[in-house]
Amino acid sequence: MRLRPDWKAVLQRAWSIRFIVLAGSAALIEGAVQAWLSGLGFSLLLNLAIGGVCGAAAVARVIAQENLPHG
Repeated sequence: MRLRPDWKAVLQRAWSIRFIVLAGSAALIEGAVQAWLSGLGFSLLLNLAIGGVCGAAAVARVIAQENLPHG
């Protein structure tokens, strides 16, 4: 596994990264508020999982992926 040659530019300029960070942050904030209001529960775990998936999506965005058609 290796990073794309332009990974720094992708992190700084790609709208997909901005939306991934926004979605993950919203899920984590929602989970924190729900946990604060009603105690720990399934909803918090779901929101943490969504935040984790968003983090993984951001990492996957900057990794060079092999075996993709170029066009």
